[in-house]
This record gives sequence, C-alpha cells and structure tokens, in this order.
Amino acid sequence: MRRFITDFWHRPSPLRPLSLDWLLLGGCLALMALGLVMITSTSVVADNNPYGYLSRQCLNLLAGVLAGLFFLLIPLRLWQRRQVGWWLWGLSIFLLALLLLVAKPANGALRWFDLGVFKVQPAELVKLFVIIYLAGYLLHRRHNLRSSWKGVLIPIVSLFPLGILLNLQPDFGSILVLMGVAGGMLFLAGLNFRHLLFLAGLAGTLVAWLLLDGGYRIERWMHALDPWADRYGNGYQVIQSLIAFASGGWFGVGLGNSVQKHAYLPEAHTDFILAILGEELGFVGVLACLGLFALVCLRALYIGVRAERAGLLFSALLAYGIALLWMGQVLVNFAVNLGLVPTKGLALPFVSYGGSALLACCASLGLLLRIDWEYQQLPVVPADEPEDDRLPDWLQRLRYD
Repeated sequence: MRRFITDFWHRPSPLRPLSLDWLLLGGCLALMALGLVMITSTSVVADNNPYGYLSRQCLNLLAGVLAGLFFLLIPLRLWQRRQVGWWLWGLSIFLLALLLLVAKPANGALRWFDLGVFKVQPAELVKLFVIIYLAGYLLHRRHNLRSSWKGVLIPIVSLFPLGILLNLQPDFGSILVLMGVAGGMLFLAGLNFRHLLFLAGLAGTLVAWLLLDGGYRIERWMHALDPWADRYGNGYQVIQSLIAFASGGWFGVGLGNSVQKHAYLPEAHTDFILAILGEELGFVGVLACLGLFALVCLRALYIGVRAERAGLLFSALLAYGIALLWMGQVLVNFAVNLGLVPTKGLALPFVSYGGSALLACCASLGLLLRIDWEYQQLPVVPADEPEDDRLPDWLQRLRYD
C-alpha cells in the first residue's frame, strides 16, 4: 500500500495533486463554496424544507465532480478526432429537438427534461459540445480557413440548426453566448478581416431579426431600460434586484439578513443570486466575486496561450472557447442583475443553483486541467514564433513575449 501511494504520487498522472493548476482549481472551488453559502442563505426562508436546495445542490456538486474527473482522465486526442466533433454536433441537435417534443412548459419556455428526481437543461451541455466540435473543426480546417469561404461557412451553417432549436424554446441568451463564443474562436483560429466583417454583419442581422421576431423581445428591452414603466409586470424583477443592491451598500446588511429573498425577488437562488449577494455582502462582496471570475477566466486564457505557443492548436482553441463561454455568461448575468439587459435565464457559473449548469462548468474545468497537464507532460516549443497579422504589433508582442 505504501509503495502504491508513493508510485501514485510521483508518476505522471492528472490525478496527482501537484500536477494540477491550483490557481485555476482554487478559484473555481472558491466560487462553488460561495455558491453553496449563498444558496443556503437564499433558500433557508423556505417553509417546507429550508435546506432542500442546499442538499440538492450538494448532489449536483457530486455529479459535477464526477463529470470533471471524467474529462480530466480522457486524453485530448480523443476529443480532437473529426468524427467525435460531428457526433457531439449530432447529439446536440437530437437533444434540443427531443426537448421540444417531450418537455413540459415552465415559465413560458421549453428548456428542461423533467426526469422526476431531477431536471436536465440540454442547452448547458450543448454549449460545451459546440466548443469541442468547433475546436476540432478549426484544427482540421486551419489551412484553408483564411483563404476559403467554404472553411468559414461550414461551421456557421452547421450552427444554424442549433440556433433555430434554441430560438424555439425560446432561449435568446444562449444564442447570444454561442454566437460570441463561435465568433471568438473563429477569430483566434486565424479568420481574416474580410471574413470577420462578413460574420459581424451576419451576426448583427441575425440579432436584429431575433429581436423583431414577434415583437415581445423589443418590449422586454424597453422595460429593461425603464422598468418603472411596468413596475408590477415586466419590470418587477429588475426593480427588486436594484433595491437589493441599493440596500447592500458597501458592506451589505450581513449574511442571511436579506429582505428581498423573502418572496420579493423571484428566482433569488438562480438567475438573481448575485443581487442577494450584493444585498448581504455589499459592493465589496460583489467585487470579490467578480475578482474570482476574472482570475479563473484569465487563467483559462493563459492556459490557451501556453498551449498555442507549444503548437497544441486544438487544446488552445478549447481553452479559449471555455474562457469565452464563462466570460459571456458572467457578463450577461451581471448585466441582467443590474438591469442593463432583460432577463435571459442564464445562470452565474459555479454559483447559481442548478444541476445542468454546474455539471457543464465542472466538465469544462476538467478539460482545462487536462489541457494544462498535457502541456506540462508534452511541451512543444516552436523554434520561431509565428507572426500573426490579425493583431497589431503591440498585441503580438503581448501575446508571445
């Protein structure tokens, strides 16, 4: 037994504690711990079971740890196979289409598989599948990505069915996040300026069409800009969220002393958990939360930059995609809580209550830790740093120096 422990500690393995990126892992663990504390605080006012949400979130966390370990132990060469990416794309189409057929409406949307014991939101898993698919595609098409329109149009056309299925739920927030992630990954993979302008125009046209579709989204934007115009209707959540932030001040009213969580602010444990955090811990608490997100997102970008320097393009694009996904969801959630955009139903990564979101976040964390571990084991440093004419000279030096 002693020899086994010694061999396990010293041999190269992603499970060896000292092989992990503790800065990234520590930041994510701190966010999950903060989430458990705030979920307990927001749900303890429930009459029937004050610790029900906490116990279920602990089970979600256990499932997330298992998912993270799974992705940590799988070699990246498996995910970068072309057929694996297309299988994940097909699985995403199947899950979103099946959802529209069998899901029961909840809050006016079709977003969850109700399996009795728990609910699954496929959109959270689809985001990760799309990142893996795009990273594999851009790896295999990197030679004609900058010179051929075909190399650009294939991933865009392949993502259109996903956008249509998400719009039918409807889930406009996930569409916006996926568009941003896909655009960022295409740019970082080497998209030229002409193609970039085309994609920007296409994205703007699509967003305008989605906003005008049915007219209700424009109305929600107007109420987000002026929630007091419909204070007991569409503007109610935003007003209650702003009241929570205003009540918190600099240092908050104290952990557990929130007033807004007492049935004033709906979805206080999910979409608007940041507002309760701001009320109880104040501006300092919100700033600390934002600092943790900045730490993990910048660390994910750094892991991607190191992998790209070593010539590991798939690993780099995967890390970039995960970092962009986290940053997009954090920015949208912060904007919703501050009343800058209408409510989108996007959870705050690692913090909000929800099994599917936490599962996807932990799986993404496992991928990032695997990328970093493989970089440590197989460093490949190119002799000459490639010039990148997508970026200005000062940004090239910042990226490669």
